[in-house]
Amino acid sequence: MGAPQYVDTFTVAIEGFSAFERQALTSFFRLAAQRSPAFRQVDEVGMADFLIADADHAASVAAVRRSQRVEDSVFIGARARRAPRLGCRGRSNRCTCCARSTSWWSCA
Repeated sequence: MGAPQYVDTFTVAIEGFSAFERQALTSFFRLAAQRSPAFRQVDEVGMADFLIADADHAASVAAVRRSQRVEDSVFIGARARRAPRLGCRGRSNRCTCCARSTSWWSCA
């Protein structure tokens, strides 16, 4: 039997979205917990490594800004291009969750 593999696990909280959209995102995170890196949804924004925020819901964008979590957030929606651009929390300019360069683009 081989040694157990270490899997990076990132926690994600959802800010905003309709009940249907939240349910779809929850299903995605349930499946994403099985991959590497793994993503696990949490309810508490303060406990999350990353946030996914509804860019079309002004109150959600405001809540992310108030909590000073803009740099840890991915904005989704028609107004996402007007939302603040993000970088990942990786140790370089490479996104730890999708391996894309984040020098000018979010990992969304």
